[in-house]
Amino acid sequence: MFKRMNDIHNDCLRQNKLVLDKEYRYDFINIETTGVMMLDSIAIAPYFFVFTTKLNSPFTVYINIMPNDCIDPLQITKHQNCYFKYINLRDLKNENLKIHDNLMIKKKSNEVFVSIFDQIYYHLRDDEEVKVEKVNYLLFAIARYFNSEILLPPNFSLQLNIIEKLFYYYEIEDLDEHEKTYDEIVKLNKELEHITTQKRLVPN
Repeated sequence: MFKRMNDIHNDCLRQNKLVLDKEYRYDFINIETTGVMMLDSIAIAPYFFVFTTKLNSPFTVYINIMPNDCIDPLQITKHQNCYFKYINLRDLKNENLKIHDNLMIKKKSNEVFVSIFDQIYYHLRDDEEVKVEKVNYLLFAIARYFNSEILLPPNFSLQLNIIEKLFYYYEIEDLDEHEKTYDEIVKLNKELEHITTQKRLVPN
């Protein structure tokens, strides 16, 4: 599995905000799925897909998902290497969307995925780095009979669930509830780790 996929919440959240690191470029991609944007109106999905690229190693891109509330405008202003794109599904019908040289978002049938090129990943099973010319990573699927409903893969759903519980955890005053929520977060993290470590690097 790709190293550091879906774990940005473990060490990069402080006071419910994403802590930005100067060693990385951040691309925040908000994909609005209803397809009803009209004229100058802007519809925004409740979360961003966060693509993190290590500056001294552009062959390393990590993917996470974050609620909009996690983004701190002050940090973004200071960081100066953050990029935002707001996409409507209509924009992906006829052409692919290039984020940067190693990253492109595509739509095929009812799936929206990202293609990542020339990547170097760490293979947990073989305990070695692996270079992959191209890999497709599913962002979400669109329900065939309900155009406004999207289906997130389990890794992204779990990550959003963990972040939501972390928000709640830091607000709890009752000790019993605090402990119960902590146990739930640990369990969800184990589920997420299990999913991500089961994946394999398969060039596409």
